[in-house]
Amino acid sequence: MLNNEMVSQYLPRFSEYHGHLVEQKLSCNTRIAYEHQVSQFLRWLESSGIDLPIDPIARDLAVAEYKTFQNSSQLLVPNFISTT
Repeated sequence: MLNNEMVSQYLPRFSEYHGHLVEQKLSCNTRIAYEHQVSQFLRWLESSGIDLPIDPIARDLAVAEYKTFQNSSQLLVPNFISTT
């Protein structure tokens, strides 16, 4: 699922992730969706100039920034309404 545009530094980690997904009891469509989401995140990391986060704090910050990017740039909205 990782395309040729992706920097080679991410390929080993993505391959590890793919190997892990294959071992899980997931439908093919779920596996494809997860791989797509991760590849989108890696593309964003690359375009943002952020190195692949190794430590948990840097990872969490990168994920928070990515969520902000998704919500503002791609105009994503929740697909449900909370009635609570």
